[in-house]
Amino acid sequence: MEQIEEYINNQLGIIVILNEKQLNYIAKKNITINNEVLTPGKKTTLSDFFSGEVVYIGIYKERMLFQIGEANNLFESKIICNAFYKIDENRIVTVFIAGTAREFIYKNKKWV
Repeated sequence: MEQIEEYINNQLGIIVILNEKQLNYIAKKNITINNEVLTPGKKTTLSDFFSGEVVYIGIYKERMLFQIGEANNLFESKIICNAFYKIDENRIVTVFIAGTAREFIYKNKKWV
C-alpha cells in the first residue's frame, strides 16, 4: 500500500491527504454524532461544527475523515481531509500541536 500522507496543522488539526487508490483503504462505515448518522459520501456540517458542508469520507486509523478540499494536477487528484477521533456521541477530538489534543463537546446545540 502506498503511504497515506498525514500531518498536523496548527489551525485545522489532523490533515490526511488521499489519492484515488488510497480511498479504497478507508472504511466506509456509518457513524453517529449528535444523533446525526454520517454516511460515507454524504455531505454534513456536523451540527454546524464546519462553517459549510463537507463530505464524510469514512474511518481511517480510528479517525473520522471529512473532505475539506481537493488538490489536482495533470497526473493525479488528491482529497484533503480533516480527521477527528470520536470519543462519544457528543465529543470529538483532534490535534493542533503534537503531544496535545483538543476536545470539542456538543452541548446546548453548539460546539464548545
